[in-house]
Amino acid sequence: MLKSLMVGGENADVRLYGFDEMGDLDLRDEMTGKTTVLVDAALKSLDATSLYGVHFILDEMERFAVVSFHEGMLADVADCTLHMSEEDGLGELKVYRINGVNVGIAVDDDVDSDTVWSRLSEKADAILSITKNFDNERNNRVRSLHEKYSVPAVVCCANRLYAFGAFLSRESGKRGELS
Repeated sequence: MLKSLMVGGENADVRLYGFDEMGDLDLRDEMTGKTTVLVDAALKSLDATSLYGVHFILDEMERFAVVSFHEGMLADVADCTLHMSEEDGLGELKVYRINGVNVGIAVDDDVDSDTVWSRLSEKADAILSITKNFDNERNNRVRSLHEKYSVPAVVCCANRLYAFGAFLSRESGKRGELS
């Protein structure tokens, strides 16, 4: 069975948004209704699955995460596991089943981790990552990890997508297909 997953643009199965879309998100402001950034994101996902890179702030706690919405509902939050404290260990890695494809989520610096790729490659058909930055060094590291584990990957940084072993259609400039 051929598995495919469209990522990126308006007609995609999965819409990816970089960390700049939501900016720094104060959870207290969200919980008290002072801001409605998460509600607005949920409304944009009424007909799709959307993943957003988010920098959460709550008092002294900061987390980099990917927040997923499906058909208007908050579906899950995946934290950057490498930013967890030592007692937390390598946190839970998330794998979502989207249109028959098991998609591993690598948040920000997790995309550089051999351990993360090793664990995700056991369960995932592909890896989606949202990062704060994607320079040549990170590009080379992800390319190397993709080749080592033979898992296609798409990385979203700001409004750009990078593909490793995955096909990105140039039709809309932001649409792609993992196959």
